[in-house]
Amino acid sequence: AEAAEPLLAALRQRWPGVAFVGTVGIGVCASGVEYFDEPGLVVMLASLPRGQFQVFSGAAGLRGAHSPAQRAATALVHADPSTPELPELLAELADRPESGYLFGCVSASRRRQVQIADGVFEGGLSGVAFGAEVHVVSRVTQGGTPLGPARRITASDGSVVLALDGRPALPQLLLDL
Repeated sequence: AEAAEPLLAALRQRWPGVAFVGTVGIGVCASGVEYFDEPGLVVMLASLPRGQFQVFSGAAGLRGAHSPAQRAATALVHADPSTPELPELLAELADRPESGYLFGCVSASRRRQVQIADGVFEGGLSGVAFGAEVHVVSRVTQGGTPLGPARRITASDGSVVLALDGRPALPQLLLDL
């Protein structure tokens, strides 16, 4: 997060003319390696027809299409969790792609909640909308839904929970399931 501006400048120097979109996370994973609470960077490059994607942010909103071929079919979205009225903004954004399908993540940082959308931004939504000719397959890789009663973590080893409410964690989880 703290190095977002120089990182984007370095990426632009290395790959001029490329559109960059992304956000920060407390951890990243790629190629079987996880970086948690330490610097890490994941870059995925794709060759897409110029008329089949549009980078957007609070500074450059998702524009309407000039032709049916340019209409967004879906969008990858990054959101700052501190954005007021975030659910309403996401609902409004979901009305723009033909499919109504948005995927992406919430920015997560211990410092700055930065997003990259051909610039470095804080707050709001950003991302890239894809036209119908860009075939996107997305999967939910993480998420959470409250299950059972609220419990206190009473023992852990790093990020592994060993005990809840003074009892072994696995039997407590199985009991809740």
